[in-house]
Amino acid sequence: SVYFLQHQDISLGSETVSVEIRDRDTGRVIETTALLPGRDYEINPLQGVVTLAQPLSGSLGGGTVITDPSGEYDVHLVVNYEYSPGALDLNGLSYGGRAEVWATDALRLGVTGIVETTDIADQTASGVDLHFQFGENSFAELEYAASRGPGFGSSFSPDGGLTITNTASAGTTAGTGEAYEARIQIDLADTGATTPGTVSGYFERRTAGFSTLDHETTDDETLWGIALSLTPNDRLSWGAYYDSYDSATGKQNREGGVELSYALTPETKLAFAVEHVDKSNPAGPPDQTGSRTDLAARLTVSPTDTVSYSLFGQTTLQRAGGLGSNDRIGAGVTVKLSENWSLAGEISDGTLGTAAQAMLSNEKGDHDRTYFGYRLEPGRTLPG
Repeated sequence: SVYFLQHQDISLGSETVSVEIRDRDTGRVIETTALLPGRDYEINPLQGVVTLAQPLSGSLGGGTVITDPSGEYDVHLVVNYEYSPGALDLNGLSYGGRAEVWATDALRLGVTGIVETTDIADQTASGVDLHFQFGENSFAELEYAASRGPGFGSSFSPDGGLTITNTASAGTTAGTGEAYEARIQIDLADTGATTPGTVSGYFERRTAGFSTLDHETTDDETLWGIALSLTPNDRLSWGAYYDSYDSATGKQNREGGVELSYALTPETKLAFAVEHVDKSNPAGPPDQTGSRTDLAARLTVSPTDTVSYSLFGQTTLQRAGGLGSNDRIGAGVTVKLSENWSLAGEISDGTLGTAAQAMLSNEKGDHDRTYFGYRLEPGRTLPG
C-alpha cells in the first residue's frame, strides 16, 4: 500500500489521487474512483510517498463467472501533482478552469479548458460536454475534447515506484488530436417496464496525437459496446454484453458473452456464463491473435451470515489461432472470524497456471485497518 512518486518536494495540496480500472487490450477506462486525503490515503509531500488505507490489487478479472486469474483489467493508481524541481530554473504559466450550468432540470452543459506553457510542457486542451437526465437512473452523455501540443508524456511503475519507466508524449509540437464520447444508460423502471433491469451503451473515438494528463493516443482508435442486465424475479438474473475495438494499425478486439444466475435456495446460488473472444494484433506476438469460446459455472453457498464458500470451473469449448485455452477449476472461502477479523482466500489451477490469494484483515472503525495478504499469479512458481 506504499507508493513512491518519481519526484519529491510535492506542492502541498496539489495532488489528485484516483484508481482507474482499464481494459488491458484497449486501454479504455472502465471506471474511475477519486480518493480522498486522510480517508483513503496519506501523502508525505517532502519524500513523495503515498500510503493507501487499503491494499490495491494490480488486476481484476473481466467477469463474475468466467475469469482470467491474471486479470482482464489493469488497476492503476493515478497520481497527478505539482513539484518543485531542485536544480532547474523554470519559467511559464499554467491556468485552467471549468464552468457548468443546468440549462433545465434535466440538461447540464459544461466547458473545460487548460493551458500549460512552461519550459517542460506546452499543451492546450479544451472540451465541451452535455449530460441529459431523462429518468431517475437513466441518462445520456456527449463529450468532445481536443488537445494541441506535444503533451506531457507519462511515468509508469509496475512495483509501486521502485522502478519507473518514462513514456514520451504521442503528439508533436504542432500536432493536435481529438476525442469523442457518447454514453447512454436506460433503467427499465423509468420506461414503465415491470421487469427490473438496465440497458447501456457507449461509443468512443480518439485520433492519433490526442493526449490527457494520464493517457497518450498513438493511433486512431474506435471503441463501442452494449450491455443488458435483467432481473425477472428474486431468484433469476441474467445479462449480455458485447465490446468492440479497432485501431488504425489493424489491431482488433471483439468480446461478447451471456451470464445467468439462479438462486436454488436463499443460501445457494448457481451461475453460468459463456463468452467468445476474437482478437487480432498484427504487430504483436502470435498469442495475441486468435479466437476462443469459454463456458463456466460457479456455485456459491452461504450457510450463515459469517461463512461463504464457492466452487467454480470453466473450460474452452473452441479455440483457433494463437490464443491459448483457459481451462480452470478452483474454490474460495470467506469467513468472518470475529467482529473485527475476517479471512478470505481462493485457489485454482488450470492451463494458464496456478493461482492463489489470501487476505487476513482486522478493521477497527473506518480509518484503522491491519491486513496480511498473499497472492500468486499464473506464470510464477510456488515458493520452495
